[in-house]
Amino acid sequence: MQIGWPSKQALWPERESVTVRPQQSPVTATHEVATEVTTRAVATTATDALTLQPIATEHAADCEKAWQRSLLARVPDGQLAAAVDAMFDYHADVKFFGERTSGMRRASGLGPNHDLDVQFAPNRDKVPLVEISDQVKKECALCKPPFPDERGLSWRDYVVWPNAFPYLPEAGQHVVVTAAKHVGQGFSPQLLGDMIDYQRFASQQTPVTMHFNGIAGNSQFHLHWQATREKLPLQRMLDAGTLPLERLHSAGNGHIDSYDRGYYAGLVVTGDKSYVTRWAQLLVEKLDTDPQTRGAYNLLLLHPADGQTRLVVIPRRADDLKPVVNNFGKVGIGAFTLGGTIVVPAPAVPASFGDDIVAAAGKTVVRPGELGWLPALMQQPTHPMLRARTAS
Repeated sequence: MQIGWPSKQALWPERESVTVRPQQSPVTATHEVATEVTTRAVATTATDALTLQPIATEHAADCEKAWQRSLLARVPDGQLAAAVDAMFDYHADVKFFGERTSGMRRASGLGPNHDLDVQFAPNRDKVPLVEISDQVKKECALCKPPFPDERGLSWRDYVVWPNAFPYLPEAGQHVVVTAAKHVGQGFSPQLLGDMIDYQRFASQQTPVTMHFNGIAGNSQFHLHWQATREKLPLQRMLDAGTLPLERLHSAGNGHIDSYDRGYYAGLVVTGDKSYVTRWAQLLVEKLDTDPQTRGAYNLLLLHPADGQTRLVVIPRRADDLKPVVNNFGKVGIGAFTLGGTIVVPAPAVPASFGDDIVAAAGKTVVRPGELGWLPALMQQPTHPMLRARTAS
């Protein structure tokens, strides 16, 4: 059985972000694993009757009362994990996901090295894109949801929505962590620091994996990260020590490794929040100006190891963000896929799919050895930006 992804790319008018540096690239964002591009309509009257002004809550148990008056319940850091649980309980009660999670199943051991998973999501075939129009801000599905029974959380300067077209069954708690303001995809150390905090506060019982597609594998202009309860194959190999690593940099509060084997290639920045955010900034600055990547990269926050944050940086080839997969045409590939779990909006794939997706990844990922600036950046035992932190 064949599956396909749309070759049409999403286009948005340029907007300036006041809190993050927008990704500047001539490449338009792409759509990950969807077979039909549709437009989400503006909110219904029922949703319009509620306010987007968050109702403050002290405890997650108060969220449902807040959702009777507002689309958003504001939660403090310490209640985030329980509030996410409450949000999914609420949406389960109203049968929010309908048939969109029906028929999901998992297959493992694909590819020549048998190290890939496929998540079949046969009803995830109409992932929405914002419409290009003068009303794009009003119609943005991440500013105000179109479903009348959708509710979210207000946390710091972000809004947390359940992903209405999730990769995983409801137990996987697939959420979208969006900027509260309508700003474009971008990066800043503060933003990454907030996502590290989100991961920590949302991981009270079950760890959270987070990912950022940026302009490489995305369907929305609006700045957002995504979070799930998934443990990606990439992490399983790192945890088991079966993926060879090359140490590039080491300091008292962190280290950087590269990996490059088969389907998988990228950089892993491990350390405390200060080390990870500052080195991420240095790497992103280089990826913004590298002619191969031109601002195209994916980020993954794997489960922390021994209390240390693990950020994976996957450079992407700006001229080939949608590589051709045999029989399927051009495919948009994002961070989740490059972490080893390929979400497919179909009930099955042909036997050659594992080999074909490995070949496609090889075209779109810029491997560490291709980054000519990387050795010089890593040569200094302690980068000037980090001296004050590591000396203390």
